[in-house]
Amino acid sequence: MRRKGNISIEFVLGIVVLVLIGLGLLDLSAILLGMQFNDSLCTEASQMAANGPPDQVAQRAGVVVARGKSLNNWFVSNISLNGNPTVSLTGPSPSALQTRGGPVNGLVSVSTVVQVHLPVLGSVVGSYSPQLQSTRTSSFRYCYPTP
Repeated sequence: MRRKGNISIEFVLGIVVLVLIGLGLLDLSAILLGMQFNDSLCTEASQMAANGPPDQVAQRAGVVVARGKSLNNWFVSNISLNGNPTVSLTGPSPSALQTRGGPVNGLVSVSTVVQVHLPVLGSVVGSYSPQLQSTRTSSFRYCYPTP
């Protein structure tokens, strides 16, 4: 025969476990949102950097990152490029093509970093905020105009 208090104790312990699982899922969802945001931002920055002359890659990627900073997301901060975008070219050098015109092909690689704010663990532990990094590479073809 069970005592009347056993059911109450089991119910309270079950509720505590469910609340802890729910709070963990809240932090997990913030991390997943941060990953998705960073991957989208990095992809867009890489694609934007691949459109135009190879000597302006960092400026075009920086425009996308600046637009990402202006969104005021509650779950991410410290949005930045992780170093300068790298460009690898195939074919003639851009300096030679600027004088005579012609196409240049290559790859541009962009890396971004964001810091995720965890709503539960961040407030319990203190200043714990994981940093997420994403790197994307896009191919480009730019044709320098004939002077």
